[in-house]
Amino acid sequence: MTAQRVSGRGNRGCSAAWLAGLAVATSPLVAAPVEVQVLDAAGKPLAGRAVEVLGRLHTSFSTRKRIVGGFYAYDQQRSVKELGTLCSGKTDAQGRLACSVKLQAEGEVELIARAKDDAGLAADVREFIGQEAQHFQNHRRINEIIKRQLGPAVAAELQTIEDRLDADYRRFNASKSRRFNLSYAEGFEAMTCAMALTSIAEAEAGISSMSPGPWGQLWMWHLAEEMEHRTVAFDLYEHLEGSYAYRVIGSIRAQAHFQRTIDRLQRVLLASQGAPAKRHLPPWFTAGRGRYLDTFKPGYNPGEIDPGPIPSLILSRYAA
Repeated sequence: MTAQRVSGRGNRGCSAAWLAGLAVATSPLVAAPVEVQVLDAAGKPLAGRAVEVLGRLHTSFSTRKRIVGGFYAYDQQRSVKELGTLCSGKTDAQGRLACSVKLQAEGEVELIARAKDDAGLAADVREFIGQEAQHFQNHRRINEIIKRQLGPAVAAELQTIEDRLDADYRRFNASKSRRFNLSYAEGFEAMTCAMALTSIAEAEAGISSMSPGPWGQLWMWHLAEEMEHRTVAFDLYEHLEGSYAYRVIGSIRAQAHFQRTIDRLQRVLLASQGAPAKRHLPPWFTAGRGRYLDTFKPGYNPGEIDPGPIPSLILSRYAA
């Protein structure tokens, strides 16, 4: 029989403007009902706020050792394991979210309700923008290396495609709605999240198609950061817009727009090598089709994805 003790606590948003309170059943249930309520600093319920309930498993064990004189000493040890996001959703008109969590491990399970306030989400967005700016700078350097290797004629063709994409993004920012741009960003991030998960799983299995040299290391760093900030565009879209149907439409539109650019680049690069200019699916897509299709489901939430230990291990190499 599995022995469990369930406890819970709330967690404030980053600027302490909100407080998420957590109520749980304390009996050893396989599926424990959970209720979260989010209040502002004045105690007023906050509706439509994204909340996630995380789990932390505490286990303890003791060993008996015989010591001098025939007596025994007991060595008590405790361990903590993060269980990730167990349930999530948005609060109702009373600021409440009701859900259930599956508890299938022995030990004491601590449940933590987390809701970000506007300041916390804004901080995540700033960090997200900084990471994406680094990605852009590093991949631009790779593009320049490729252009130099392929010569001025091919470089000019590639630059034309890059300039066209840049013009598109400037036009989107200037003339499209906030909802359009947020759904584009989330659609792009959902795709790269599926790509990163697949590439990391292939690396774990020893079947990665990435080269082991500096370029492969750059891609793995990029993918690890994609996993690190996988929730930001989704959280921002849900907070400001929240339409599932429009998110799906925007995702398809974003991915089709970007893939058309990739197709143009592929054709130029293949032609420069004397290869047939045919369309190629991304290498990750065959193995990652299921993960990709999951991003269009109504219950999709990147915060519920467990990326495993590899992204953290990769990023620890670059920590200051």
